[in-house]
Amino acid sequence: MKKIISCDVTTIENIISDDRMNMSGNFKELLITDLEKVLTDYFDLTCDPILNVTKNEGRYIVTVECCALRVKLFGTIPK
Repeated sequence: MKKIISCDVTTIENIISDDRMNMSGNFKELLITDLEKVLTDYFDLTCDPILNVTKNEGRYIVTVECCALRVKLFGTIPK
């Protein structure tokens, strides 16, 4: 009986964790907007960034993908 309860607890923990990973509201859109602002300081982007968040072994893997025409040249850090 304990094994079943342990299995149920693990399942519930996984469901709760997966639910937390689902970015609620407009979190994802806000994050993409912020990423685009930072990336455009360094690159001439040709498209909006694509954000992917996956969970693997208790950690989150965050990947950002975008295309750029070139890396911007600058002598100082942009403000």
